[in-house]
Amino acid sequence: MFDRTGKLLYVGKALNLRQRLGSYRYIHPRSHPPRLVRLVGLVHTIRWEACADEASALLLENALLREYKPPFNVLNTAPESYGYLGFGDRPEGLAFAWALRIPEGCSGTPTTWFGAFRSRHLARQGYCALLRLQWWAMGGSGNPFRMPQALLRHRPADGFLIPWSPALSPMDRLDWSAGIFSFLCGNGRGMIQELAAHPPDSPTPLVVHWAARDLEILTRFYDHALVPLKRLRRLEGVGAPVRPLAQARVDDLNLRTTRPLPGTA
Repeated sequence: MFDRTGKLLYVGKALNLRQRLGSYRYIHPRSHPPRLVRLVGLVHTIRWEACADEASALLLENALLREYKPPFNVLNTAPESYGYLGFGDRPEGLAFAWALRIPEGCSGTPTTWFGAFRSRHLARQGYCALLRLQWWAMGGSGNPFRMPQALLRHRPADGFLIPWSPALSPMDRLDWSAGIFSFLCGNGRGMIQELAAHPPDSPTPLVVHWAARDLEILTRFYDHALVPLKRLRRLEGVGAPVRPLAQARVDDLNLRTTRPLPGTA
């Protein structure tokens, strides 16, 4: 749908185009959202393209949304806002990072990136929960006044290093590193159980509440972000070592998890 100047306003798909366009005749300010009323008032020209099947139409719609970002579309217009979580095993500790763009050639960055996560809010929550729980599991203080400021924020730190506890043996360090890597690959909840078995040391009541909440958040993050991401990697043919998915590919691959593409049914 275009306005009088030729500006693209909206991209959509319809199985029955006549019926879909006819429904706009009944848009009324008293019974429909202002955004939809405004769209109908601005539309001057409508163009369409026939597709072989629904899957082709969905893929074309996604491509147009990413390229033109029409103002009256919301979903799938900004895959560049999908986030990545980074993890690496360092001699001095466990390195974590959060980014909307994977840095290239930067020293000190984690060796492995996971993503892209379409639900950025849930992924950031899971990232923050993982940092705090891992901090406590490594013997970090359970007193919020002695915790790093980066762990007290709702927004994740771009990068954070959790130093190894002196009490850990080389084998213990390897187990922690392998457990986190397996968890981020979506291979099981064992890491959550391990973190639950290492509660904060001498925690305040507030920290006890935080730890319980963070375990719940980490479980949701696993079920609704890491497991679906593993499914998308399989569809893309990405195995080990993990290669992060391009942000623009996430929307297209998600279509294949809900609607069979030709030759996959």
